Amino acid sequence: QSDFGAGACGAASSTCGPTVGSFGCYSHSHGNEKSLGCFCKQPVGRSVPMNETSNSVSVPIRGTGITLEVATYPIWNDVVSMSIHSNKELFCDDVVMSAARQTRKRLGRPLACIDVGANLGSCGLWWLAERLCHQGIFYEVNPRTAKLLHKTLRQNPHLPGKAILRTTAVGDRTGEETTLFI
Repeated sequence: QSDFGAGACGAASSTCGPTVGSFGCYSHSHGNEKSLGCFCKQPVGRSVPMNETSNSVSVPIRGTGITLEVATYPIWNDVVSMSIHSNKELFCDDVVMSAARQTRKRLGRPLACIDVGANLGSCGLWWLAERLCHQGIFYEVNPRTAKLLHKTLRQNPHLPGKAILRTTAVGDRTGEETTLFI
């Protein structure tokens, strides 16, 4: 973690504050790039309420000329939000992105893409921004997270393609009740 520097983690620890708890560092690889960041950890059994006036981050999508305004949770509340804030980019696994690009190239036309368990919409937003999809259908059952994704879609009318948000669960059977653990 010497590449990251103790100063940056020290700064993150002061943002966490005493009501949230301690902080930690994480790293993830994206292609040939490696990024490191910090996040605040909640004490076990303590819940930090979501800020109803969520944070938005300007995220440039590499190679597209498009910058999206992405609504996120407060950074101490969610590791995906922290990653978006720290790196100023959406995260979608390289294997998933590669498969979408190859399929688009093989078919010679944009796809209809479905992002199941979309969370904040990172993969689906990236697919639309790269014009891999002419339509993106986002499934996110968590009502608080779906609200943030809805805000993101509203804030980005310039997003290529049509974006549809479905706030239902997806499974192998219909009509069955499911429990959502948040």
